[in-house]
Amino acid sequence: MLRSRWRIGQFIFGADQNLSVARLHGAGWMARLSDLLRAELGVGFALTNLRAMRNLYIEYRLKDLALSLSWNHYKSLLRIPDRTVRETLEREAVRQGLSAFELEARIRQRKQRPALATLNRAAWDFYEARVIEFRGLHDRAVRGLDLGFRVIRSDVAPEPAPGTVVRLTEDGLLEPIQSEVPSYLYLAKVERVIDGDTLSALVDLGQGCFHRCEFRLRNVNTPELDSARGREMRDREERRVGKECRSRW
Repeated sequence: MLRSRWRIGQFIFGADQNLSVARLHGAGWMARLSDLLRAELGVGFALTNLRAMRNLYIEYRLKDLALSLSWNHYKSLLRIPDRTVRETLEREAVRQGLSAFELEARIRQRKQRPALATLNRAAWDFYEARVIEFRGLHDRAVRGLDLGFRVIRSDVAPEPAPGTVVRLTEDGLLEPIQSEVPSYLYLAKVERVIDGDTLSALVDLGQGCFHRCEFRLRNVNTPELDSARGREMRDREERRVGKECRSRW
């Protein structure tokens, strides 16, 4: 079943790139394909599933699919925009023999949104990103959003031309703006102060995407933790940073 879903995704991607299909069937051709497949074959071909099959083709080569995992495993994995996190969870699922239900539970445990649930978003209602076009695994042009921190969302198909800077609104819309470079300014929550000049934070990239990484404070150089002065500077930094900060990539 996994291979057949990949091949359906291959067909959908090819048709999606074919302008004659859009002209003949209109922009909603995939929804009509979903209705046809469900009428002929039954459940499993909802529009969201067809989009997931397309993303499966974009994100994986057929030979790289772990055949010990099911289509349901990959549907869960494809919802993770950070490829590093996705690959880590994929390896864990294979190595530990996780069922699709167990993998989904693990993804929920790692889900980072609750960690930022208490942040003040009153004055932070949008983010900026750049529309990019890159060559996919099959040497096909694929559009996506560069959110910063080397995180690229390829599960969206933005309409603006590559290179356009867009604003990500909270309702999921992409608004082109007159700017050559995104602001690369983010809301972040400091999770741990490592030492006086390094901290670990969870960064909100927008559109429900989060990225956890370590930051080195600019123009700050403190002693190492094996000295009393280093430990003092770490404690001072913990008191200073609080729980919220703005991060510039």
